[in-house]
Amino acid sequence: RQSVLLSIVDATHISSGTAETVLFYDGPDSSSSSSRSPPPTPDQLQAALARTLDAYPQWCGRLYRQPGRPGRLMLTFGGAGIDDIHGSDPGVVFLVARADCPLVDLVPPVHQRAPAWDVSAFPLALLMPQLTLSVSNLNDPALPSVAVQVTSFTCGGMAVALKISHPLADATSLAGFVLDWAANTQQQQQQQQRQSYNSNIEAPIFDPELLDRCAAGDPNHPDPEPQLVARALALPCLRYDTWISHEGCPFPARWTEIPEEFRSLPADPPGQRVPWEEWDLKAPVARYVIHFSQGDLQRLWQEATSSTAAGKEVSDTTLKFSYHDALVAHVWSCVNRARRQIEVSETNVTDDNATVYLNYTLGIRKRTHPPLPDRFVGSPTVAAAISATSQQVCSEETDTLAHLATRIRKTVALFTSDNLAAHLHMKLHEQCPQRMWPSFPGRRHLVVTSWVRTRLYEADFGSGTPRYVKGVMPSVDGMLHVMEGAPKVTAACLSSSTASHWTDHGVDVQLHLAKGAMKNLLQDPTFW
Repeated sequence: RQSVLLSIVDATHISSGTAETVLFYDGPDSSSSSSRSPPPTPDQLQAALARTLDAYPQWCGRLYRQPGRPGRLMLTFGGAGIDDIHGSDPGVVFLVARADCPLVDLVPPVHQRAPAWDVSAFPLALLMPQLTLSVSNLNDPALPSVAVQVTSFTCGGMAVALKISHPLADATSLAGFVLDWAANTQQQQQQQQRQSYNSNIEAPIFDPELLDRCAAGDPNHPDPEPQLVARALALPCLRYDTWISHEGCPFPARWTEIPEEFRSLPADPPGQRVPWEEWDLKAPVARYVIHFSQGDLQRLWQEATSSTAAGKEVSDTTLKFSYHDALVAHVWSCVNRARRQIEVSETNVTDDNATVYLNYTLGIRKRTHPPLPDRFVGSPTVAAAISATSQQVCSEETDTLAHLATRIRKTVALFTSDNLAAHLHMKLHEQCPQRMWPSFPGRRHLVVTSWVRTRLYEADFGSGTPRYVKGVMPSVDGMLHVMEGAPKVTAACLSSSTASHWTDHGVDVQLHLAKGAMKNLLQDPTFW
């Protein structure tokens, strides 16, 4: 058996909960894919899953706090033997379910979806594993860290859902696992048919210490270096401190009470008070998937780059913003205008100088020195806080899009290897690195997660590629998920249709927003 200390960045994701996705596959009798093979059976998927987990044995193990230093996380795994301290591996839960409807009732074919697809009533509870994972209670040795559910539909289609404790995997690691599992399923099917199949699966790399070694200074010194801490604190990151934010918290026992393990330890310096008053938990939340075509994205990018502001603000070509920057800037601006209408209608006033935030999840595999391997398994992400005044974000001036896209690019560019090294140094010296929340929902924040280039639309379990890939987010106000649109080709010709740019099939923006603000957004002609 092995016991491995997870990276300091993994430890920060205790408060992030879980990473989840559902992939939907057509059945063999689907009118849009008559040449498809039948999906694999649950037994075939389970066998291939077991084979895939041979390369991810840590995901079968037990996740718990490091003895003596509860701010860090450890995994113990390997074999089914039982010892007095850690017990046996909880394993990975595999569930099988059946839906009493065809797939089309939940997920229309891509060519039949509305540009604004209302998924507020999407029955995620029927498709996702409904069980508690280890990250919710690190003191329970029986809780698994990973759960899988396969749901079959009356048409022969299927949904494959995965749920994992976030400290173990970000979207890149989750997608890599799905692709490996799909490749192993195909390989297994071909071997059963005595056909050759070369999956070319590159082994995942589970070595959390690779990330911790990127920290600056001496991680073993009892005190952090002041100049490195100052450099880390200069990064644009929110540090919402739940331990000093009891007043107004809707769930004080859950979020603001200091855990028993930390009460006898020296306290970290306090952060910012959590603005609970900005998050109305009683307000209904609408959930939409909004599709932007490649032409829409081209138009937004051209509008931003042709602006005089783009030339004035960005003379360095390395900072020129991307299609992704232009899209996120556009959505951020329109969302804040929609929210502002609610504020004006309720109070007849608005605070133009109020600060609003774009909480931008940023992968750091290629930002550290040295860079982490492509197949590095873990959750190496940080959250940048891009800020502006309400007036700056809501302005309908022609230069607004360029200003915001440039602000996004400039903020992201601050996360250099040297600055990240200082950030890691500071986190390594914190007693409770997950105490500070780097993002928050509610009317002043928009939390952005991008799954672009995760390649999940290439995950073929033997019956073709997915009809739809859904990133699962909390149903709270202010969540934004960006991903490539589903390819508008049949499974038979997808393999010969190679996209040259990530926008070739458009982009799906999944947005969770307070119902009133969502109504305003969808009626805003500038949004379209």
